[in-house]
Amino acid sequence: MVDWKWAATCSWIGLPFAITERPFTWAGREARISGTYSGNLAPQEQNVDLTAWLDQYRDAWIRFDIEALTDLFTPDALYQDKPDEPGWVGTAGVRDYFTQVTAGQSDVSVRFGTPLIQPPNRAAVEWWVNLTWSDEPATLAGTCLLEFAEDGRCRELREYWHLFPKKLEPSDNWGR
Repeated sequence: MVDWKWAATCSWIGLPFAITERPFTWAGREARISGTYSGNLAPQEQNVDLTAWLDQYRDAWIRFDIEALTDLFTPDALYQDKPDEPGWVGTAGVRDYFTQVTAGQSDVSVRFGTPLIQPPNRAAVEWWVNLTWSDEPATLAGTCLLEFAEDGRCRELREYWHLFPKKLEPSDNWGR
């Protein structure tokens, strides 16, 4: 049986499969991926530990460590935070983005869902952030589409997100 919700999602973002605990069908084959997911992105082909990269991203954001955030990206990286704008390019662009977006933030809590992976170097992951922004409670919820270089740094990050003017908790089906 085809799980059309997952197939449509994967097809829309260009992924050939999804990491999920329930069966799904791709290219006529039924599969089930379960158990503990290590977060390694195609370790045979690419030296990217996605879990470590996401942990470093989260930790640097929580500490407001702009240099640590910038170091996670290649010198020619593209950080696309809005689909109708050209995005932030290169080390200086990524640094400027993080400097601007974190201004006024405090009490930041970042969570990531289970990533969807496309070997050898692409992934998508949901994220959920509770924070105080300009002394007001807020929640950011979104998805990142990531492409990595051979050295494990992010070459391209495109994100889609929603801002809520209060602190919320994710639904039970978030992040899977």
